[in-house]
Amino acid sequence: MLTPRRRALSISLTAVALLAAGCTKATVNAAPWGAPLDAVTAAAAGLADGVAFRGVTEADSVSLATNGEEIPAEHKFRLYQEVSSGVANIATELRLIGDELWMRISGLGGDGDWGHIADGAFLGETADVVGPSVWAPELFAQITTIERIGEQKYGGVLDLTEADPDRTGIDKAIMRDLPDEAEEVEFSVSLNADGTLNTLTLEIDDTAQGDVTIDYSFTKHGAPNDVTEPDGKIVEVTDENAMEWFAGS
Repeated sequence: MLTPRRRALSISLTAVALLAAGCTKATVNAAPWGAPLDAVTAAAAGLADGVAFRGVTEADSVSLATNGEEIPAEHKFRLYQEVSSGVANIATELRLIGDELWMRISGLGGDGDWGHIADGAFLGETADVVGPSVWAPELFAQITTIERIGEQKYGGVLDLTEADPDRTGIDKAIMRDLPDEAEEVEFSVSLNADGTLNTLTLEIDDTAQGDVTIDYSFTKHGAPNDVTEPDGKIVEVTDENAMEWFAGS
């Protein structure tokens, strides 16, 4: 038999449970880790702990496949991108460890040699070494509307008109020729049960490349594969021999 004190405690806990259940039903956009914008913003910030990622960009006549790992705390980054069209397939690989950058381009006549890009060389300045831990928070900063659309899933609208084209996770060619409707780009995001980022989808219509769909997935949060120096032949690339190395790739 419950004592009066225990009975009162039981009643109080039951009331709290019912109240919480009622709040969950009443506020569809609530989640264990906060409101929709807070949830996706926190998920993007969490990528700073390290992540593995894959992406596919599909346009009318070309596709771009991406995969890589990023370890921001150790300044390590690996990126592989392959552009496929009806004409050719061209792959670019990057590895960044500290201030050391390696690059390889394949599909222009061979597999190509790895190039170690000299500090200050032109190629090093133009290489895209911005990972999800940088571009995801900045992309989500362009959110204008967002709502919960399912269990651990959110959808809304982005305004890309003021976005930095190098910090969106969207191919630069697409960002250069955004349509007038770029202020209303639809997106959806799903999170894992612990609030980490799971998937991201963007849909951009009427670009110079046609209607574009971009899908990303994120895994190995906090524990991506290590990024190491490439094996095999490595060419020291400077501004003086960059074109020769590029042509040889």
